[in-house]
Amino acid sequence: MSRVAVAIEKSLKYWKRFNNRRYNLEELNYNFNMNYAVCTLAANIGAKAIIAYTNTGDTSRIVSSFGPECPIFAITENETTYRQLRCMLEHNS
Repeated sequence: MSRVAVAIEKSLKYWKRFNNRRYNLEELNYNFNMNYAVCTLAANIGAKAIIAYTNTGDTSRIVSSFGPECPIFAITENETTYRQLRCMLEHNS
């Protein structure tokens, strides 16, 4: 099962899926637009990773919602946020 999941994961074209999505950016809030721009930049430059500083975890969750191809590293000083993000990571692994 693990080998199948890894093979499927490698075959997905995340940036293609990202580029095919259409959003009306004028109607969305600042956080959405900023994080959309981060993912657009990452796609355009072929970024190996996105590093997101976050206090509440929202930044890394929003970036993740776009489904970028590269990994997202969340950095926080908030211990509660660290624990929440760690639980999410362990749950998704």
